[in-house]
Amino acid sequence: MPVCSYVEGADLLLCGNYIYHQYHDCQDVAYYLCSDQMNDVLALPTENRTLTPVLACADRMIRILQVSAFFWAALIVH
Repeated sequence: MPVCSYVEGADLLLCGNYIYHQYHDCQDVAYYLCSDQMNDVLALPTENRTLTPVLACADRMIRILQVSAFFWAALIVH
């Protein structure tokens, strides 16, 4: 059961509790198993017309992916 989703053109990004999937034209193109529960997802466009997924997680971390690989993380403090 999806926890959150994001749609951009022909791309669909879905998050379960710990698993992220990206679909393009109904084809599974990327996945990521997260170490913490995901609360939300969005995608940022890039210059070469691909999407950069951004995951908001329960441990107050923002995780940025590059295709199916972890790219960068930041702790959100308040």
